[in-house]
Parts: sequence; C-alpha cells; structure tokens
Amino acid sequence: ALSLLGRTHQGSVIPWVPLILAPDWADQHPEEDPPRTGPEIVGEFFSLISRLRPADAPEPPPEDG
Repeated sequence: ALSLLGRTHQGSVIPWVPLILAPDWADQHPEEDPPRTGPEIVGEFFSLISRLRPADAPEPPPEDG
C-alpha cells in the first residue's frame, strides 16, 4: 500500500529516494502533479490497505445479487 501511494495522476510511480539524495532528485524531477494534502494521502493509504488480505486468508464467498 505504501509503494502505491507514490503513483502520480498519470499512473507512473515515483521511486522512493533516500533522504540524503532527495534534494538532488527533486532538482532533477520538477513537480508535474499538484501536491496532495496529508488527509488525501492518509485516505488513499487506508483505501489501499483495506483491499489487501493475508495470502493464507480464504476467498470471501461470492456476493448474492
């Protein structure tokens, strides 16, 4: 879920960059998307994580119409 938070609106993924390299990386990659607010990021994170389930969890039963 955390890695998916790095997606841009165009669907490309922004790589995780070590903090020490962040200023150089930011200079080389000007912002293309408008920044998101903290509540938007947290909301997206919980939306993504709520879709995950453990690998050994049984499949949910099919929903009836």
